Amino acid sequence: MANAGEDDNGFQFFFTLDSQLDLQNKNLIFGYVTGETIYDMLELEKALVDENDRPLYAPKMIKAELLNNPFSEIIPRIIVKESEEVKDRRKVKIIYVCSIYP
Repeated sequence: MANAGEDDNGFQFFFTLDSQLDLQNKNLIFGYVTGETIYDMLELEKALVDENDRPLYAPKMIKAELLNNPFSEIIPRIIVKESEEVKDRRKVKIIYVCSIYP
C-alpha cells in the first residue's frame, strides 16, 4: 500500500503478477492472492487501458477474506472522542470512534 505523503490519508493498492523491484522497500506488502482467485487477477491483466496505463473501466474489489492473521496477539484499541453541540435547545452528544492498531 502506498500514499502520497505524510498526513495524506489517500492510498493505492498494487496487485502485481511478478516481482516489482521499483516498489521494494518503498511500499508495504500486506497480502497475497491465493487459490482460484489468481485466475481473476489474470483477467485484470487483460483489461483495456488508456495512454497512461490506467484502466478504462476501473475494477472494483468487492470482498476480501483474511485467511491467516499474523498479528493475532494485537488487540485493537478504541479511542472515543466526545464533543457536545446544542441544537434546537437540546443537547446532542456526538461520539467519534476510531480504531487504531499499534
